Amino acid sequence: MSSFVSWFDITIFFLLVLVNFFLYKKNMYTKFVITILVVLIVFCSPYFSAKIEVHKIEEYYGANALDGFNYLYIWLRWPMYFIVFIFQIITIILNKRNKT
Repeated sequence: MSSFVSWFDITIFFLLVLVNFFLYKKNMYTKFVITILVVLIVFCSPYFSAKIEVHKIEEYYGANALDGFNYLYIWLRWPMYFIVFIFQIITIILNKRNKT
């Protein structure tokens, strides 16, 4: 139950690797695709990850178990996704630089 990365996070990271591989092979890094990736990685994924984790804590421990440490644990997921986003941008820049 208590791991920093949940099944949702692992699924998102796996899909991100697959999407990057596909985009790299097809050379489809456009501004629109990069914008979609930014929205998904920086905003949507950590939001849904936090929602799922809150639901898991409420189901397993009850609503009274949401204290400061649980909220800190949940909101520390956002920097994890920001770090993934930074690696994503570095990968895109390096791939574009190597293609030219």
